[in-house]
Amino acid sequence: MAIVDKILGTPFERMDTRTLELEKIRLKTRRDTTIKAISKLEKEKSKLFNTAVGASPLMIKVHAHEIKRLSLEVEQQYNFFMRYTKMSVAITNLLLLKKYEKELRQSKLWTKLVHMDPDALIDVMGKINLVGKNFEGIVDLVNDTLESGLDEYKVGEEDDSVQQIVDAITSVQKGVLPIDEAQKAISFDKTLEDREG
Repeated sequence: MAIVDKILGTPFERMDTRTLELEKIRLKTRRDTTIKAISKLEKEKSKLFNTAVGASPLMIKVHAHEIKRLSLEVEQQYNFFMRYTKMSVAITNLLLLKKYEKELRQSKLWTKLVHMDPDALIDVMGKINLVGKNFEGIVDLVNDTLESGLDEYKVGEEDDSVQQIVDAITSVQKGVLPIDEAQKAISFDKTLEDREG
């Protein structure tokens, strides 16, 4: 990740918006490529499993070892995907902070940001979500996060939303929930209703 290497070690005040935008595009491409690789490996695993179902005991073991190997590859690709996702979240958050740089320079948070170790800043930005927050909300969340040392509840917010999506998808797969209801359950409108209600 050539651009990420440029960003890592760069103090916040010297981070360039254009460089961040380019890295965001590069990360999206890498994530998309990783998703395709995972999908291909999963199809190979399914095919091997189906072949093993009618095979001899020896061939079942051969196929089982090959399925395990493919599973390890999937796990490795998933780890890459999570790394790219976390970095993408960090870049998006840094871009939001850059958007409010003029206002931030007049706040106490600015001092914290410019004196923070750049790699630690990127790590923190990869664990919170500033999207959809106004300036005050961004300042509050970043301040809270820096002061609390990233309590688990901050990280848990995103994990809960991902789990809700996974639950909705598996409910459709099991036939428990119609697809249109599952899509409504994870829609942005539903999120707004939950926030207001």
